[in-house]
Amino acid sequence: MRKIAFSILGIVCLSGFLIFIFWGITQLQRWSGAPATPAGTPSPTGPTEAPMTTSTKPTTPAPTPVEVVFHLNDQAISAGKVPLLKPPAPDASTAPPTLDAEVARQLVSQLPEPTPVAPPKAAMVETDKKGNPRKILRGSPGEIIDREGTLHRLAETVKRVPPSQPLRITVMKKENNALETLSSLRTKLGFTECLAEFETVHDKDHIDDEGRNVNLRVAADKIDGIIIQPGEEFSFNRVVGARGRKEGFQPAGVISNGKVIKGLGGGVCQVSTTLYRCALMSNMKITERYNHSIYDGIAYAQRGLDAAVVWGSKDFRFVNTLKSPLLITCRAGKGTVKVAFYADHRPFEKIELATRNEVKHPFDVQVRKNTRLKSGEKRVVQPGVTGYTVEAYRVVIVKGVAREERLSKDRYQTFPRIEETSN
Repeated sequence: MRKIAFSILGIVCLSGFLIFIFWGITQLQRWSGAPATPAGTPSPTGPTEAPMTTSTKPTTPAPTPVEVVFHLNDQAISAGKVPLLKPPAPDASTAPPTLDAEVARQLVSQLPEPTPVAPPKAAMVETDKKGNPRKILRGSPGEIIDREGTLHRLAETVKRVPPSQPLRITVMKKENNALETLSSLRTKLGFTECLAEFETVHDKDHIDDEGRNVNLRVAADKIDGIIIQPGEEFSFNRVVGARGRKEGFQPAGVISNGKVIKGLGGGVCQVSTTLYRCALMSNMKITERYNHSIYDGIAYAQRGLDAAVVWGSKDFRFVNTLKSPLLITCRAGKGTVKVAFYADHRPFEKIELATRNEVKHPFDVQVRKNTRLKSGEKRVVQPGVTGYTVEAYRVVIVKGVAREERLSKDRYQTFPRIEETSN
């Protein structure tokens, strides 16, 4: 009996242990997400399908690639197609793409610096025998890429050019400040105030006239950096000198007897005219000045405010009316001349220039007979030139008080139109 009792007790204990094991497995399956029903046991409610899940998060559009080409001097630098434009936010799908500033900055930062044409040379001051500064020699410090300026130009161009078109960016440059420059020396010498600056631009027919552009640069370089002492007179002819081949000048258009013909040094009147405007706007005293004989051919100047020069006869001169030295900067480009006057202070508040009482003088037409012409043939020997009379004035405002002066009364000549006919 005792053996039977122990056997029954063993069976009960084993059954309890198996039940505990089965319960533990069931709990583990429930915690892990597995079905609690043993394998092979059908579900009381039939087979179940796994629930389908759908994401409601919107898909972010990819950045818009844009073809980018940088132009540095005569070199085209292609960056290829770059993801430059960020797509609009999902809740603003109608908004235009915006510039990815980080990508743009990385593009500009990777641009290679231009190869210098000549070894860099620092600017320097030329003095007289007494040690007074007479001219700042600009030197050639070289140019480096203006990366912030180029980045700004890139951002502005993106606003104007559709993403489907190539983005062409002209790389901006600036002086290399690692060396002394004219600007840095100008500041050190006390020329901190720009009294006036003026730029003239010739018409499109003369922008690519290489001979004329050479003459502009030669004359401008001779004037650039000159320092005029108080009460000292500036003379264009004295500073620029003769306009011959050995001085570097080339043939270009000059006015002679109502016509524009080729002559050595043609175009330098644009330099003297730009100087004249700047001198007037700086309240300098003009001691010699001439208007051109005709107005045709000087599209860069306003009638009554030009200054013609001829070596050996017509000069442009003015006196520094300040109580301190005056610095002149003069630069020339393709059909352009830019002049600026600097001093240590501005003794006036404002200067205004005006032209008044302009009168137009139409040309006559003269017809001559030429028996050598074929029947009915006509030839223009001389095109007509319209003449003008005009007055120029300057108004100087000092401490709120305006003072007006008449600068000149100019007469631009009239030349008749001459035609020849067979009759």
